[in-house]
Amino acid sequence: MRISYSALNTYKTCPLQFKFQTLDKIRAPKNIEMVFGTAVHSALNFMFERTPLYPTLDEIIDFFCVNWDEKTQIFSDEEFAEKKKVYREEGVKLLKNFYKKNQPWNFNAIDLETRFEVELEDPKTKEKHSLTGIIDRVDKNMDDESYEIIDYKTSKKMPSQDIVDQDLQLSIYHMGLLKRWPHLDPQKIKLSLYFVKHGEKISTSRSAKQLEETKQLILETINEINERAANHNDFPPHPSALCDWCGYRQMCPMWKHLYKTPDAEHKTQEDIEPVVREYFDIKEQSQQNKERLDELKTVIYGFMDDQKIERVFGEEGYVTRTTRESVSYDTEKAKEILEPINKWSEVLSADEKKLEKLLADLPEDARQKLLTLRSTKQITTLTASKKKVKE
Repeated sequence: MRISYSALNTYKTCPLQFKFQTLDKIRAPKNIEMVFGTAVHSALNFMFERTPLYPTLDEIIDFFCVNWDEKTQIFSDEEFAEKKKVYREEGVKLLKNFYKKNQPWNFNAIDLETRFEVELEDPKTKEKHSLTGIIDRVDKNMDDESYEIIDYKTSKKMPSQDIVDQDLQLSIYHMGLLKRWPHLDPQKIKLSLYFVKHGEKISTSRSAKQLEETKQLILETINEINERAANHNDFPPHPSALCDWCGYRQMCPMWKHLYKTPDAEHKTQEDIEPVVREYFDIKEQSQQNKERLDELKTVIYGFMDDQKIERVFGEEGYVTRTTRESVSYDTEKAKEILEPINKWSEVLSADEKKLEKLLADLPEDARQKLLTLRSTKQITTLTASKKKVKE
């Protein structure tokens, strides 16, 4: 499999979005936030290009504005006019502030938008996979011969140091730089995320052990993806706040009922509207009306199955069907495995959640034995929200 950090992150966020984007290769329309991030990255890259002189601040601002005006022509509706202007002004402001703190001649940027490809081989299946990516900037410190990988972020929130220390993207970039230049000393590679909106940089590093764990995690994720693809393309949607920026909402079973066609509304919407309305009414007094609530669930489940959707909308809000795995273990046999290696005390009792957390820290032979005692079952539930949603 050929895969990038971006695709891995998409899979972690929402398996169905990953399927649409990476496996089905369905192109989604760009949103203005994505275009903004790309335009700022391009301007920062231009800032550090020396041909043979570095560009002036005016040239950098002009580069951004021309690029922004060209790329945002796809947002032609009047509602975007003010938004485009605000983002344009924000981009100019960010670049001015960045330039003030980071004049390019004060840094030794030896590579920009560095492309890499790392080959990973699964030790069990011997299958080979390609891990690809692009590093925004690589600097070299001439004093101590160390290197710094820098990735620009235009997001509003800054993560904690602990999160950056575990960041998968930076681990992958470390691997990518070593693949590109194998002669580098792994201990002399610094990893940094630069948050342009805040003018702050958070740095970290990776040990050999952490990089090996990263490889294992990636291989396990790829195997999980392959298993899902083989199992009737079982890539469930994971609804979250990020859905508001997803270009696949009209296709997603969690949202497509909201984007019903006039014909579908004429045929089926009138049937489901009163069911959803009554569902919300009865939800408020579920104890007294449990039998009727179960009947309504059956009707809604049937409608969802018929329409191949996982969320239905009504005037009062929407109802979502979710399926989760319930994990259980034969705890008596698990105790026999864990006690000899002094791990049973970490579980203390027949607690499946503690056993799940413990799995990653076990020796491989104990881990495999414990997994044979593991069983799962699918639990399907309906959740209701009175939040009004606009198309």
